[in-house]
Amino acid sequence: MKKIVCISIIIFIFSLFFISIKYTKSIFHEVVKEFKQPTILIKSTGPVFKLEDNDEIKIYAKKILSSKVNLKISNIKEENTEICYSTSFTDNLNEFSSSIFIKDLISNNCFGKNIFFEGEINFDNNEVLYNYLERYKSESVSSIKKIITKILYKFVNKFRNIPDTYSYKFYFNINQEIPQINDNLLVVPTTVFYNYYSNLIVINNYFNKQNKEKNYISLPNDVPITTSEVNHNAQSIIKSVRNLKKIFKKFDIIYDYDLEKGKMVNYKNIIFPYHQEYISDEMLNDIEFVLNDTNKFNNFISIGGANFWRKVEFIKENNNLKYIKFYHNKFSDFQKYNLNIFDPEIYKSCNLTENNFSTDKEKTDIDFAHVSKPGPYKDQINKFYEIKCDNLLIPLISVNKFSNGQIIHFNSDYVGLNFPKHKNLNNFFLGLFNN
Repeated sequence: MKKIVCISIIIFIFSLFFISIKYTKSIFHEVVKEFKQPTILIKSTGPVFKLEDNDEIKIYAKKILSSKVNLKISNIKEENTEICYSTSFTDNLNEFSSSIFIKDLISNNCFGKNIFFEGEINFDNNEVLYNYLERYKSESVSSIKKIITKILYKFVNKFRNIPDTYSYKFYFNINQEIPQINDNLLVVPTTVFYNYYSNLIVINNYFNKQNKEKNYISLPNDVPITTSEVNHNAQSIIKSVRNLKKIFKKFDIIYDYDLEKGKMVNYKNIIFPYHQEYISDEMLNDIEFVLNDTNKFNNFISIGGANFWRKVEFIKENNNLKYIKFYHNKFSDFQKYNLNIFDPEIYKSCNLTENNFSTDKEKTDIDFAHVSKPGPYKDQINKFYEIKCDNLLIPLISVNKFSNGQIIHFNSDYVGLNFPKHKNLNNFFLGLFNN
């Protein structure tokens, strides 16, 4: 009797195995096929950082496998973030489109002085399995197939490192021409958004490295979009502005493509809060003019090792931005303008020699691609030689003097974003504005 039972169990197990192989093969291809990111496109009817109340942002998406899509708009202000618009789509959609009307944001009190708006759209991957199981309820599907589906879902999810949600962020703003009311001018680096967040297929100024003569063109209506995983630039800008807000209290805000000497001469402090990598010759000439040929003493605060490195051209028509040309192989003449020198080929590895930014015992590594060094200038102050790149010691901060002003330059992105944690560096920085 025991023998018959054992044989029956073995036959049952083998039958189950072969049946599962049959189901597994078909389900595996089905489940793997489902795990593809949706295709998404976002367009605006006007200049994306100067939208008017009659403009709109249009979102298109297809290959949507989830039955739940969340859309949120946040107003990124100098001191905090406010969610001012939120909605969900719960239909069983393969594709959808949605419009964000600027007049609706304004009516929801999503207006007033800010840095920019951040939109976020999320596709819930957990809904994929839910959709399968819901579909099986209406079909004659065996329990074993449901079990195999669950197992494969978890396996594919883990094997391909698939997140719970596919999340995308995009950036825009409402036109706000604010007259000068403060001594401090904050320059928002739109070139960071227009280049690094150019599109989801990452075609930008770094795309064609083989042909260095091919330049990248960005239009003012292009909506910057990125995945949440590579969103460090926007978050760093926000962090830097909020650090500086504690010191300077109030800013007037301008976009980098609008910066010119006529708008700089009346300000005491002009602030580049993070990674102003791209700059035009006109901007550099205007900065030099303000620092040397005006009667008012001006401070230019520069946060970012690669600031003022690559050349860009803002093409305008009737004083409105027509397009931005990013030059792939043209760089600023640092010594001509008494700027600190950035060259990513110089450094192979950089780290901090002192641990003054953190309570951690381990020293913090610095991204060598974003460290600059002082130039051979006589009238310059360099403090806190705590960055070591290979065998070269580099100061955390440099102050380059001019006839009627100075450039205060943090020599790495990391240092500029975290200087308030370094007590002596923070005190030195504050002391530069007490004279």
